[in-house]
Amino acid sequence: MGEASGGAKGPAKGHDAESAVGVEMEYKPKLGETWRYPQPRWWSRILFLDTDSLIWLGYRTRLEPEHMYADPGVSTQLLINNLDSSWQEQLKLPKPDLKRALLRGNVGGLVITGILYGVAQACSLAGPLLLRRIVQGLQCQSILRKMPAEVAAASGMTCEPTSKLYFYIIGLFLAPAIQSLCENQQQYLLYRLGTRMRNALMAAIYRKCLRLSNAAIQAESTGKVVTLMSNDAQKLQDAMFAIHAMWGSPCYIVAVLVLLWFEVGWATFVGLGVMLVMVPLTGKLAMKLGMLRRELIGWTDKRVGRMNELINGIQMIKFYAWEESFRAAVMAARNQEARILRRTALWQGFFGLLLFYGPVAVALFVFGSYSLAGQALSPAHAYTALALFSLLRFPMSFLPMLVTMVVNALVAIKRIGDFLTRQEAALEPWNMETTPVGVVRIKDGCFSWDTAANAGQDTAGKEAQQQQKEQPTAATAAATANPLADGKAAQAAPADGKPHTDASSAASSEGNASADVAAAVTTAAPDAKPASDTRMTLTDINLEARPGTLTMIVGGVGCGKSSLLSSLIGHISRLSGSVEVGGRIAYVAQSAWIMNATLQENVLMGNPMDAERYRAALEAAQLGPDLAILPNGDLTEIGDRGITLSGGQKQRVSIARAIYDNADVYLLDDPLSAVDSHVGRALFEQVIRGPVLRSKTVLLVTNALQYLPQSDHVVWLEGGHIRAEGTFSQLQEQGLNIAELVHHAEDEEEAKKEKEDEEAANRKDPAKAAAAATKDAKTAADKVAAGKAMDNKVTLTRQATDANRNLTGIEVRESGSISASVIKLYFFAGGGWIYMIPLVFLFALEQGSRVYTDTWVGNWFGDKYGETLGFYLGIYFMLGVVYGLATFLRSTTFLFFCVRSAVSVHNQLLDHILALPKSFFDTNPSGRILNRFSRDTDIMDATLPASLIQFVGAVMTYISILIVIAIATKWFAIALPPLTIIYFFIQRYYIPSARELQRIESVSRSPIYSRFAEALAGVATIRAYRAESHFTAASDVLMERNAHAFVTQKLAAGWLACRLDMLGLTVLTLCGALVIQGGIDPGMAGLALVYALDLTRFLKHGTNMASKSEADFNSVERIAQYLEPEQEARPDTPPEVAATLPAEWPEHGQIVVQDLQLRYRPEMPLVLRGISFTVEASEKVGLVGRTGSGKSSLLLALFRMVEPAGGRILIDGVDICTLGLRHLRSRMSIIPQDPFMFNGTVRHNLDPFDTAQDHELWQAIDAVGLRSAIYALGVEKKAEEGKAGPGGPGGPGGRKPPSRRPSKKQIAAEEAHAAQEAAAAKEVAERKASSGGDVVVDVEAQKKRALDAKVVDGGANFSLGQRQLFCLARAMLRKSRILMLDEATASVDVDTDSQIQGALRLQFGECTCLTIAHRLNTIMDADRVVVLDAGKVVENGEPAALLAKEEGVFTGMVDQTGRASSRYLKNMARTASAVRAEVAASGSPKAHAVERIRSLFHTNASFAARSGPSGVPYVPSKSRLADMVPEGDVVGAGSGAATPQRMATSELQVADQDAKSTSAKE
Repeated sequence: MGEASGGAKGPAKGHDAESAVGVEMEYKPKLGETWRYPQPRWWSRILFLDTDSLIWLGYRTRLEPEHMYADPGVSTQLLINNLDSSWQEQLKLPKPDLKRALLRGNVGGLVITGILYGVAQACSLAGPLLLRRIVQGLQCQSILRKMPAEVAAASGMTCEPTSKLYFYIIGLFLAPAIQSLCENQQQYLLYRLGTRMRNALMAAIYRKCLRLSNAAIQAESTGKVVTLMSNDAQKLQDAMFAIHAMWGSPCYIVAVLVLLWFEVGWATFVGLGVMLVMVPLTGKLAMKLGMLRRELIGWTDKRVGRMNELINGIQMIKFYAWEESFRAAVMAARNQEARILRRTALWQGFFGLLLFYGPVAVALFVFGSYSLAGQALSPAHAYTALALFSLLRFPMSFLPMLVTMVVNALVAIKRIGDFLTRQEAALEPWNMETTPVGVVRIKDGCFSWDTAANAGQDTAGKEAQQQQKEQPTAATAAATANPLADGKAAQAAPADGKPHTDASSAASSEGNASADVAAAVTTAAPDAKPASDTRMTLTDINLEARPGTLTMIVGGVGCGKSSLLSSLIGHISRLSGSVEVGGRIAYVAQSAWIMNATLQENVLMGNPMDAERYRAALEAAQLGPDLAILPNGDLTEIGDRGITLSGGQKQRVSIARAIYDNADVYLLDDPLSAVDSHVGRALFEQVIRGPVLRSKTVLLVTNALQYLPQSDHVVWLEGGHIRAEGTFSQLQEQGLNIAELVHHAEDEEEAKKEKEDEEAANRKDPAKAAAAATKDAKTAADKVAAGKAMDNKVTLTRQATDANRNLTGIEVRESGSISASVIKLYFFAGGGWIYMIPLVFLFALEQGSRVYTDTWVGNWFGDKYGETLGFYLGIYFMLGVVYGLATFLRSTTFLFFCVRSAVSVHNQLLDHILALPKSFFDTNPSGRILNRFSRDTDIMDATLPASLIQFVGAVMTYISILIVIAIATKWFAIALPPLTIIYFFIQRYYIPSARELQRIESVSRSPIYSRFAEALAGVATIRAYRAESHFTAASDVLMERNAHAFVTQKLAAGWLACRLDMLGLTVLTLCGALVIQGGIDPGMAGLALVYALDLTRFLKHGTNMASKSEADFNSVERIAQYLEPEQEARPDTPPEVAATLPAEWPEHGQIVVQDLQLRYRPEMPLVLRGISFTVEASEKVGLVGRTGSGKSSLLLALFRMVEPAGGRILIDGVDICTLGLRHLRSRMSIIPQDPFMFNGTVRHNLDPFDTAQDHELWQAIDAVGLRSAIYALGVEKKAEEGKAGPGGPGGPGGRKPPSRRPSKKQIAAEEAHAAQEAAAAKEVAERKASSGGDVVVDVEAQKKRALDAKVVDGGANFSLGQRQLFCLARAMLRKSRILMLDEATASVDVDTDSQIQGALRLQFGECTCLTIAHRLNTIMDADRVVVLDAGKVVENGEPAALLAKEEGVFTGMVDQTGRASSRYLKNMARTASAVRAEVAASGSPKAHAVERIRSLFHTNASFAARSGPSGVPYVPSKSRLADMVPEGDVVGAGSGAATPQRMATSELQVADQDAKSTSAKE
């Protein structure tokens, strides 16, 4: 940040220069480098003198965040402590009230500001009273001047002396001066108070999100929660400005009416009657606007939620060419917003009519009724009354608007209050007496993800939490006393105060939170009962694990493996049973959660740095080679959602985080799925079963069944039950046979034989034996306790200090005034000159009619034209009508212009964002982009139009006032130029600081939301590590920085207001002196003084609105920044190219890669270095290589996500760079490594463009085996519909029907209906019994309901494996000729993998397939394998041919999987090669080879459903597990006979033995 960073380096530079030259050199820092905001003194704050130096600095140079005033009163820790304690008291009440909780600690501020407000309002009333005395004196002097001296002397008429009139002028100066001081202090303190409340709410929302149960997170969309933080909390801050006006304005209006009584007597009541008519109208309008605002917020939530999905899933959206579908979804919500904004603009036009026409209407009726009654009114009384009516303008004008602001704030508080009462995942303290360190225990556990279940448990959960709060243990008391205590530094003393007795317990103190608060986790009261309609996820779970043991959890997709781990961290609702976890937890999620920070910060995650332990963790996680290629080593920023890392690298960073945490219990959710097979084996042997976690309690969910023999305990889940459990040997005794995948005994036998050979060799060579012993000792050493052994393996040197350190960087903020291009963008987006010319005319008409209306009062009561009362009254009425119409028309026209502009700019931004390349999203955090669509768009929609219309109105009023005063006093015209110059100078001197302060405030706000969205995605991980304190502390710092910027901004506004008030008072004093001295007409004198009294208000209001408009334009400027980056290539193919292509291009699917070079950004090195290969039509090619070798980069190049730096790719002879991106991407399919699902229906997730029929959707669903999971969602949807009825609970509109006693006819009808339902249920039960499974009565309705079932944000109501299957179904529906698979089966179990491989061969038999695979068995039957290393092709050929090379790279990768496994894989390759050769020799079609290979390698699915949609009938634990792993000799339960071409496992083993004997003979 410019000078800020320079300040830190400056002294060092000076010192270097001094030592180099040898002479003393004084370093002179740049302007602003060392400046900090001075500590204010109470007397300096009265006139904001402490802000002088800030404004000067801002005028001379660019302000930076470190220049802000660090107000101790906005400390987030202080604010949240106050709010939390008062909110806990509110929760004990039947109806918790967040408003009351917010008042604690803020009542004093409200009282002080209330007193200041009262004094300021009282002083404002002095002006009209003094004005009357001055005008009366002038009128008297005027009369005396006109009378002869003798007549004047005879009449005895005396006037107040001129000197006394000057005293009145001094009073006219002092009263507004006191008003200014009080008003400016009151406004600053109110803004500060609003900031305190806003930050307290934001901190509470952040903390609540980290405590929410998973179902509550699902119920609250990400868009809504972000809106709560960004918009709703801000609404409260805005409303604080209006809080005193709510009671002050009515009081002020009453005071003005009392003063009017002394001027116009009984006619005051006429005015009061008019106001009483107008106030309900104003209230109705305010209510209407509040209702529209609430409706608008609902659509904004939906739009922001859609945008959040779009931004987070932009890579997959571009892969699928779904931009138009997502654009349509966002635009649907935006169009609704636009419709509401237009309606709001119309109603605001009526609002403006009441707002400005109100005082004129009151004056019209008062003067009219007074005159019609025959009463005479002097100009002095008339203009005093006019001044009082002018005082009514602001309270009557702004009261409805302030009411709207307060209504919006109340709506926001209600939404936030509802959110804060959402169900939490309750954390119970760890009881060491019942749960020793490292013990994991679940007893009779029943769990559910069902949101209905959570709603039912809400009350029980709250009661349990309340009991816990009322009876805290020592641990919870300590934690509650300081909720943000740094757990990293805390000593881990047990709850009973006894010291730790074992190494594992002692090590616990080094983790992320103290062992005191490591927890057994629950989400509801222990005796809570599940609702009858709750869909259970896990049932009757009994599990126990102890330190030093490895428990492996296996099962099919969606069986509840991840849910079981979630139950241990409180992320799923527990309906019954108990859960205990002794000690601290380290959790590795199935989808690695990566922060937008450096790799080091991701591993440490708030823990203090221990260099040896850190190095050991990196080494154990196999990150050494990756650190060597990262541009800045472990200090490389890995970007938003880890975009710079591959899936395998992200998972290994997550594993390193777990290792470094040194916890007691490790929950590993399939961490090996995303890494290469040889890396997975190294992780298993060195980490999971190695010295790193040997003493820990490890629960491993895995689909890698080859590791089962090395586990201490195996749990097989099926349909949410434990199908069987036990040790591997126990399961073998029960008939388990998994020789195909495990080869356990064989590996042990060979290892034993190898060891015997080594011992024999060592006896012959003692030196070699010593070396081997040393090596063994090093291997056995605990790498976590002593990391020195890995010094040579992990390199932490950061060669490129700045390279990629700041990938996303500090958010760019413009400097200088708002550029003309931004104003031009907004101006022409709204319609340009077509709107502007009529607007200028309407504003001029409004001001002219207003001035002439007020002038006519003097003509009327001075009887200037000698006409009748009807003449004067009629013209006054007509002038009022013209003024009102002009006001209404200019308001509506201006607001429609602003709405049109806001909608157009948003749409331009959306279109541009969708067309930006992948590199833009790599370097801009999602929160930063989302901020443009949430907060900045909201300002453009609602705040900017209000600022602009008030600014333009104030400027026009200011001009008209100066013209009137100049005409009235003549001499004032001389003072007009210098006063205008001074005013312009103050504005120009102030605005540079105001502009930068607004930009700093805006830029400091973005990180709050981006970090918040990031934490929301990683709630499970944060909660498991007990790292809430670290993340809340980091968020608190960001909030404080933003609060400092906002408070400093308001200090500067107070500084300006004081100076402008002084200028306005100067004008008022000059005007008063000139009207006294000049002997002008009393009528014109009165009008000039009335306007001069108004000038101060309009001067200040106009400048404030100018500054606020410029500040609000900062949002348009920030949006305009994102309209500048260069877009991707055009979406459509140029016509000249399209004309040469066949209609169904690509017809064959041949891919030719020629000398391809690729880099992600211009400044980065090449990731693909001139690779070349060809993939023939319908060929199946596997892409393999170590992490970072360029596999995924090649797929990105094929989809032109990144444009090639050199070379080209041809598909069916067409260079893909000549095609439109949408055309290219829509003709290919990809099944990604990270599956992507979005909020919507199942149907829309499968087919966003609605191009497929229902039967096609079900064909794809059945092909991937998702029917049962989707049916289950349909059943849940039906239950919710039945519960809610057509309009929610109780029928239409969600209202409860009136309670009436049913008639006999109704009772009889109900009994008949119940009998029919019972008969239908009996029939269904009989059909179930006869068929042995569930029967769907209305199949079509069931299917439709299932397809229309809701998918929540990110597909969170499906398992990761099921989401992967969704992506496969999408690819099937697209029917593309080219298919890319990027680790497509990484997250599924072995039988689902087998099912997918079969479906791929069957459904995509004629497609060209490129497959990146970690499971090498999935590509052993490929036509060819391309091996990549460091961005180059190192091997290319048929798998069997590549494996024939003993020193080949591919051979080495296969060998690293283990001896027996490698032999099995080689046999697969040889068999597939033989089948292909046999088919080719016979001249049969290639499809025959594909079918034979498919049937050959199709295994008996170990976890697949056997009987009906419900799966395998529940079998108690310890049951036979014979079918757990594929055996290879049976197609399926109902096939009857094996396929003739199939080679069973035994045949493969025979072939293997033949190959071994042949090789032995050779």
